[in-house]
Amino acid sequence: MRNYPVNNYYSYRIPNIFNNIHHLQLVDACVSLELLQYLLTNLRLGSVSLDCCEFFTQEARLSAILPESLVSLHFGECSLRLINYDEAPTTESIAVGNLNSHLFKLEPQNINNLEYFAFSAQSIDRISNVNEFLAYNPQLKSVTGLYRSLDLVNLPVIHNLFRVDHLKIKENITNTAIDQHFTEFDNLKSLSISQSENIQHITQLLESCPNIKYLEIKHINEYDYYTTLYQILSTMKLKKISISFQESSSASFSIAAPIIGELEILEFSRLPPSKFDFDTLDGLTKLITIKFINLDYKFCLKTPPLVENEKFKCLCYPTSVVYHKFSKLLKHLSERDQWSNSVENSVENSVVEN
Repeated sequence: MRNYPVNNYYSYRIPNIFNNIHHLQLVDACVSLELLQYLLTNLRLGSVSLDCCEFFTQEARLSAILPESLVSLHFGECSLRLINYDEAPTTESIAVGNLNSHLFKLEPQNINNLEYFAFSAQSIDRISNVNEFLAYNPQLKSVTGLYRSLDLVNLPVIHNLFRVDHLKIKENITNTAIDQHFTEFDNLKSLSISQSENIQHITQLLESCPNIKYLEIKHINEYDYYTTLYQILSTMKLKKISISFQESSSASFSIAAPIIGELEILEFSRLPPSKFDFDTLDGLTKLITIKFINLDYKFCLKTPPLVENEKFKCLCYPTSVVYHKFSKLLKHLSERDQWSNSVENSVENSVVEN
């Protein structure tokens, strides 16, 4: 449901008409909290995703209890508005939705099947409520924190989180926040950054995250990466790096020294393969795939540049070009198939024995 006020007779008939629905996604919707509670109660949902929604209610303390069937919960930036149905449509605006007492009953509550949980800091009133929820759900496989910025206000809050596996920064990282407050994140496995005042602070972040494996950088300035980006690409612990250049990027990617590290997947957005120097990758012995995505179609119509050593094979798509290092890819697929076969055999043997 997107960009539409949802609160009518037909909406309440959804559980009766579509009784097998397992996924509920609301984006940019205006929904009554009563309807949300009705859907959560009457649909056996496995996944709920709410993003950029405005919820309205007449009862400020109404709570929508989470269903026990949930496997995935994504709660983006949403707001809650108190209205009077008998008077003006919106007579009073209250604080951004509080997961504890407004949109969800996120008090100490165990949801046995829940494996994935993502939340926006802008939609939470007290971080202690999230920590209690995390403590009651140790079975969670992934916890993602969504923040507008990494600044002096948010950084101490993030450090007080009981657990966070993936961190997504929507807007920017400020210099003072990194210099004054950033310490180690032992649990952090991936980091997504949209902007940074200084790209060197990304390397400081990586040094503070000993277990990080995936890094995504968006809207990078082409003039920043000549020195610091080399350090990022050479970070030994990273397995995948995704870099998105600005729309007007015209840089050619060339580094004086070969890149070394444990990288398996390297992804560039808005950087044509013709501007990339493949010789810098000789030190990446575990590299499997290089992706060039979000390209103008004219780059994909042409035959991509041939690699002299022929270590990479190329696949072309309408807006992307993908290079595979086939020797590594085949080995990776072979190991995966061997593991899959061993699992199937063990299952079959156990069935026969029983």
